[in-house]
Amino acid sequence: MKKKTKVSKKKLDSLLLVLLLTAVLLIMSTYAWFTANRTVSIGNLDVRIETQSGLQISADAEDWKTVLELKDLQDATQKYKENIVNQLPVVMEPVSTVLEKNGNSMKMFYGVTEPESETSTNFVITSTEETEEAYDGTESPAGHYIAFDIYLKSGNAEKDLYMSGNVVELELNNPDKVIEDPTKEKGITNASRIAIIPGDNKKSEDAEDLRATLKTGGTPMMWEPNNDYHTSKAIVYDEKTVGWNHGLREGAGNSEIAYDGVKAPITLAEGILLGDGTATAHSDKFAPVHKTWSTSKNDTSTSDLVMPKNATTPSGESAALAAGVTKYRVYMWIEGQDIDCENYASGSRARYTLNFSLDSAGTQVNPK
Repeated sequence: MKKKTKVSKKKLDSLLLVLLLTAVLLIMSTYAWFTANRTVSIGNLDVRIETQSGLQISADAEDWKTVLELKDLQDATQKYKENIVNQLPVVMEPVSTVLEKNGNSMKMFYGVTEPESETSTNFVITSTEETEEAYDGTESPAGHYIAFDIYLKSGNAEKDLYMSGNVVELELNNPDKVIEDPTKEKGITNASRIAIIPGDNKKSEDAEDLRATLKTGGTPMMWEPNNDYHTSKAIVYDEKTVGWNHGLREGAGNSEIAYDGVKAPITLAEGILLGDGTATAHSDKFAPVHKTWSTSKNDTSTSDLVMPKNATTPSGESAALAAGVTKYRVYMWIEGQDIDCENYASGSRARYTLNFSLDSAGTQVNPK
């Protein structure tokens, strides 16, 4: 049996990572979930990652530290963009995915909708597959969603690793204050998603070798927070605009909704209507999305998402974090196929927080 260190004995000393992104959501659109005019402008983007108790973090596998800032992610991708592609846009728009991979990245599809005709109330969907682009230092970097790499270095294999966090809506005129009354939220946070792709591990001190050889070859793991909460506008959208009619009620306590994401490009000529955006109607374009974790609005900030085991300790035990350097890729986006991604959710602000720790502090949510 591996002897536990002080790291695993004390909860306060077990914090591995704290990641905070603050996003200003400025969304304007026609009445459709997938539209070119629907944008999410990122303002005051603040990424802060802290490590304690021996674990170190880096944006480039070279400059190791205990605190990683947004500038580190920006600098790493500009300096080593042949190996590091951190997409850090100032504008986001809804995309959709079924969590399939394209090499070391996740396939994401950006779409728009157009009226079926000048007089029609139906909308036709089109979609194109995204190509991730490295942050280029300009005021308007490319991309419709956030994606970045991080490297973790640990001296020992750790048996347990937990992820937690939340996605909350902020007051429009006060980006630091969370809206305390859920009935006053516009609901864009209910369409938010976070995914992490585990990568290779290597015991090496050669930064160039680590950047070139470590790949994010694992299976994408997705978390849907706020899965039980819906606004009255989202319910109207569900019933009347797309006609899916899940029988929802306003507020919390709804059953989790299974949904189909986009898995292939869709052309205008194919004439796929918004309400037919399902695997049942078009199995070649849509597929069910398999969530790794899903939490309710009340559980978002208290539940610990159990990270799957992907290594072994020297004594042969299963471990969630291997010794050496491990690469992870993180994704954050607005899911266009979510019924909460509707017009009224425009003009709001949201904050994403993500934490990794060795000890569980709340209710444990195991992978599905």
